[in-house]
Amino acid sequence: MAAGYPKGERLKTAPLIKKYQLQKMPTDEYSKRTEKNIVDSDATLIFIPRQSDRGSALTQSLADKHGKPCIHIDLSKVDIRKAVLIINIWIQRYR
Repeated sequence: MAAGYPKGERLKTAPLIKKYQLQKMPTDEYSKRTEKNIVDSDATLIFIPRQSDRGSALTQSLADKHGKPCIHIDLSKVDIRKAVLIINIWIQRYR
């Protein structure tokens, strides 16, 4: 399944639609897009450069609701080498 994007969204670079086979959602609600992407994925990795925001919290909540693995990597607290190690362990766990 291809990831979705909200109906009214204007992507800055249209090539992303083709490259990642994005599908326009029938609604402009970001929460619906996020839920579709969670349901259609095996797992979700969230990179945040600072403290989590509402979007990250929604994503985590929806992943929990659908029983999907989800991890946050706070790049302000973890250097890139440690982030790679954490992600590799996480991938192995949820292969």
